[in-house]
Amino acid sequence: MLKLKAIALAALTTASRAQTLSALDKRYMGKYIDRYIFYIQKVLKTSRPGVPLPKIYFIKYDKPELCVYLTLEEYVRRTRNVRKCDNLFISYRTFNSVTTRTLARWLKVVLRLSGVEHFSAHSFRSTSTSVAYGSGVSLKEVMNTANWSSSRTFYRFYHKEVIRDNKFAHAVLNDDN
Repeated sequence: MLKLKAIALAALTTASRAQTLSALDKRYMGKYIDRYIFYIQKVLKTSRPGVPLPKIYFIKYDKPELCVYLTLEEYVRRTRNVRKCDNLFISYRTFNSVTTRTLARWLKVVLRLSGVEHFSAHSFRSTSTSVAYGSGVSLKEVMNTANWSSSRTFYRFYHKEVIRDNKFAHAVLNDDN
């Protein structure tokens, strides 16, 4: 369960593809008081000549049960003695690195355990970027986090309307009326 929580929080807080998450390597990780920074060393789907490879940030959050920093710290601590590689996410059977497809499957397991059907691992990307944007995060910051160079990508493929609070429906259905 810790593995699933770690991968889900990593996907939600970074808007990263499963391929990017599978490229996270502990040898290229900086640990700071309030964040982890991973320096990607592998060529990714979005890699282009002349453009530096992305950095992935995992920032401390004030609620420990939702903190990706603390969750990853615990995941690394618990897997320290069984690891056979430096990849962040490892198989619990072989203790070696896992493929992009395995990470995507783990994310789908998280969705199913949460009662969400008919969505893919990539749904974490559209959900996190849409919620962030809908909560007031600037488009520039959303684009930087998701590693997009064009806002058209976000608006065309990822931006979903985030429904906040429907006061009208609550007022109509209120038993006090």
